[in-house]
Amino acid sequence: MIASAGLSLAQAPIRPSGSLPALGDTSELAASAERRLGDRIASSIYRDPDYLDDPVLGDYLQSIWQPLMAAARSRGELGAELEERFAWDVMLIRNRTINAFALPGGYLGVHLGLITVVESRDELASVLAHELSHVTQRHISRLMSKQSQQMPWVVAAMILGMMAASKNPDAATAAIAGGQAIAVQNQLNFSRDMEREADRVGFGVMADAFSGQRVA
Repeated sequence: MIASAGLSLAQAPIRPSGSLPALGDTSELAASAERRLGDRIASSIYRDPDYLDDPVLGDYLQSIWQPLMAAARSRGELGAELEERFAWDVMLIRNRTINAFALPGGYLGVHLGLITVVESRDELASVLAHELSHVTQRHISRLMSKQSQQMPWVVAAMILGMMAASKNPDAATAAIAGGQAIAVQNQLNFSRDMEREADRVGFGVMADAFSGQRVA
């Protein structure tokens, strides 16, 4: 789930065995513009005291993330141009809430609370695969492209404000510009079709990444 849609935990994906076409949309935000937006948001997260740079947990996440990336690449979900332009960075955040979220430009956030409650690496892999698929299918860019040219920077402020809300409601109020941000958020919620697409693509990516083995 995109961060600006509430940072909610993705549900376990389900996909039929047959390959289905991507939704497709000719009106997408340029990858370079989306990456710039993602860089701006990520730079704020990196400076946040709750950004967790833990080598052990980082290696744990990468042991799941890298096979997912390889599977997305081999399945044709992740093209060479998008792979080159986007960051593909997973950020660990010291937060007790059960959350994982996609950000513009190939950044993903994982809350520590999610890692502590999943019963197996399979469960975590399913969430990461779902979020990865939101990015590879350009769901964020499709949503943002529907807004005005100035909208991405409003979205950036809203994302940061929502992340602050779990710690400091006053800071969130300052970062999110009242009713305008609420209206923006409503327009940026992933559609049911996008969620279904992330489900089926994510499930296929996970199945290929860990074919013949359990992730746990």
